[in-house]
Amino acid sequence: MTAPAGCISLAQDYWRKTLAGSATLQVWAGVHTDPSPATAVLERIHHEALPPPDSGGEYTLSELQSLRPYVIVWTEEESGFELNISDMDASQGFVESGSLRAELVQDVPSEIADDPAEVDLQFRNTVGQILDDMAALAGQAGYLAFTRIVASGPHRAHPEHVTDMGDFQVYELLAFWGVRS
Repeated sequence: MTAPAGCISLAQDYWRKTLAGSATLQVWAGVHTDPSPATAVLERIHHEALPPPDSGGEYTLSELQSLRPYVIVWTEEESGFELNISDMDASQGFVESGSLRAELVQDVPSEIADDPAEVDLQFRNTVGQILDDMAALAGQAGYLAFTRIVASGPHRAHPEHVTDMGDFQVYELLAFWGVRS
């Protein structure tokens, strides 16, 4: 994989590392007992899309289930990155800002699959704790200095897709970062 370089890709990589820095996300991804959980969890946080399927075509159900839980991060298509001259003092140069997305995807726990309210509450609790962890990291060296996050979800797989894709849930995050001038 090509290493992130330049202001747009580096911002997205900081977002990825901010997610990876969450102890709750490390537990959710099942890597918390790894000697280096923040590094191990990066294997489950993908830039732009999942890695190509082994079969070369469409993912099989077992491939999708083996990938979950996972996170996909990307730069927002509309206003994803801005480079503006500083309003405070033009001699200070340009100020970067933008918006980034993350999609957290997990299998629905089979032991509670028949209780949609409980399924949603457990995922909502997990995502809330991930956000709490990330808020504590925001702006520290190596992490994204986000100013706002909007969370949407959880959303559950449509019943007609469960046979091919499994029973899964998605939570969407939209992060705003930097100083907008």
